[in-house]
Amino acid sequence: MQKITGIDIQKHDKSNRIIKISLENDIIDKLIFPFNKFDLTALELKPFTRFTLAKSLDDLTNNKLSELMNSIIRDRSTGCFIIGPKNITAKINDTFLVKLSTAIAHLIGVPNHDAMAGKYYARFHVKHEDSSDSYLRKAYRNMDLHTDGTYVKDVTDWLIMTKIDEQNVEGGETAMLHLDDWEHCDDLYNDPVGRQNFVWGSPKSKNIDYKVEHPVFSFFGLYQNNFLIL
Repeated sequence: MQKITGIDIQKHDKSNRIIKISLENDIIDKLIFPFNKFDLTALELKPFTRFTLAKSLDDLTNNKLSELMNSIIRDRSTGCFIIGPKNITAKINDTFLVKLSTAIAHLIGVPNHDAMAGKYYARFHVKHEDSSDSYLRKAYRNMDLHTDGTYVKDVTDWLIMTKIDEQNVEGGETAMLHLDDWEHCDDLYNDPVGRQNFVWGSPKSKNIDYKVEHPVFSFFGLYQNNFLIL
């Protein structure tokens, strides 16, 4: 595993395929000033500001962080990483983490527009009680085996999910399973039913008023989306 100043890089304790990237305090401290130059409204309305944040982050690692992340997600033997501050301090609030997520995403590619939020990213709260049609917001419902991006026309190559804050919560952690570790993958991938077109739609809250058709499995999809979320 390569070494990058200011960053701790380890294999995840649950899977050697998942890489854990921790940003040291020095990196976080040096991001405060450039991140404060833009508020969230500027990021949402001016796309170039998002790339400015991304450059600020990558410059602190001599452009090694972007190289590392892109090598991980494009390598079949890995395909997934978990990244975040090594230590959560008073300097790190929800706005800072949105900006950090923005910087990380834009070192990988250009995000798809999110129709639900009307922005380049979506945020939602998981609450004790929720009346929405999205089970992702419901605290006591399992996040069953699924792949996001199935119901949009945009090609979804990778997903970034960020937990901004957690209060009065026990348990509920997300389990991530690499596609190659899924015991049913080969059987279902080689089953002819998995290659037939299915109609994909979304709940009303997603604000997607069309449906798309594509198979559950395809060569492209199998090799691009290298992890499943349980």
